[in-house]
Amino acid sequence: MTVADPNDPSDFAQLRGEVVRETTEGAVEHIDLISERYTGRP
Repeated sequence: MTVADPNDPSDFAQLRGEVVRETTEGAVEHIDLISERYTGRP
């Protein structure tokens, strides 16, 4: 994953790794938590 500064595309952060496991367990609860944090509602 790479995140770049829109005002200076040469300024960026990059995260690299290997996926070792995928799951949907707890996904709905996690999405609701993030949604509430950013929008104030699930």
